[in-house]
Amino acid sequence: MKIKYPKNEIPWVSYVGTNGNIVCVLTSNKTQEYYYLYEVQPDGSLQKLGKAKSPPELEKKFDVLSRMRGDNLND
Repeated sequence: MKIKYPKNEIPWVSYVGTNGNIVCVLTSNKTQEYYYLYEVQPDGSLQKLGKAKSPPELEKKFDVLSRMRGDNLND
């Protein structure tokens, strides 16, 4: 699957689930002032989950570890 990254954003991290599929991606703007966390959709498009000044803030807020394990989340 080809992921369709937003223009003017740099991809940094792909979070891979236990099934081997990419479940989330982390990008930033060119100055790395803001980071964005996206959930990868089956067609490769991205759904924005949030924006923060640091990657750990996004990982914690959106419980990326649970998403990688495939836990059911109610956001």
